[in-house]
Amino acid sequence: MNLEFAPKVLASGCIIRDRSGRILLVKPTYKPGWEIPGGMVEANESPVQACIREVHEEIGFEVRLDRLLCLEYVAANPERLLFVFDAGIISALEVSQIVLPSDELSEFRFVTLAESQELLPERLAFRVHQSLVALEHPVKTVYLENGRVVSPD
Repeated sequence: MNLEFAPKVLASGCIIRDRSGRILLVKPTYKPGWEIPGGMVEANESPVQACIREVHEEIGFEVRLDRLLCLEYVAANPERLLFVFDAGIISALEVSQIVLPSDELSEFRFVTLAESQELLPERLAFRVHQSLVALEHPVKTVYLENGRVVSPD
């Protein structure tokens, strides 16, 4: 029996909130639009390790990830697994210490959920919304497939 395993691309991001509950978004220089902090998972790196590394590279400090909020499978070529973690609430002091790498990010801002839905690409906006739904429930993780909520039974 010859099994062929499909290659998967993994990406990992997080929800970082300020004391008002607004969500941190970053604006990449290499593509249009806004993103949540995070990025691609490298070889031999876990999604948690990748998220911590990417966020450190993007905003200049280490976050502590509390839990997985959302996981989305995207049927594409190659297939994707997209992780969203909760990175908690950061203080005004931490916000003042954010340093963006100018070759990668041009700006950051904290936005409401409604504003995030306008600024983010549609698929990511849905993931962020579902992540905030999960955040309201201490033991819930949302699983998505191709932009839809799936309830495994």
